[in-house]
Amino acid sequence: MTGTPIQTRPARDMARPLPEGSFTVFLRGRPITATLTPRARRAAEALGAAMVVEMELFFSCLLRKRLRFHQADTAPESVLEPVELYPGLSLLFRPIVAEVCNIDTLEGEPPVRTMPAKRADAFIPKWVSIDHRSGDWVGEFGY
Repeated sequence: MTGTPIQTRPARDMARPLPEGSFTVFLRGRPITATLTPRARRAAEALGAAMVVEMELFFSCLLRKRLRFHQADTAPESVLEPVELYPGLSLLFRPIVAEVCNIDTLEGEPPVRTMPAKRADAFIPKWVSIDHRSGDWVGEFGY
């Protein structure tokens, strides 16, 4: 048979190149595109102790997501094991749910519990971006 060859569409993840300084890590078999700025890589290489980058997804009356940075020995527990992100840095996904939902009377950090393991991996983020500016770790994650 002659004619124009059939072109197949590449998989969505394969269609776009990763940004410079980015790489892929796998958490429970799901890919996460991680981007560390040159400042973040230098700061990680200078760490005296291992650090954990926590991607916290908080389910309550509202949904909150935040990136938190901990020394490895003070990192919170999660049903999902952390993965190595970069030498000296581990990545942890921690989905949690509020024990109560009362915005009017709650002060400080609300009591929380870890989301059950059978649903936690359904919410694993697709990307995380980390920087180190003016001596502070900053970043975000998303879907």
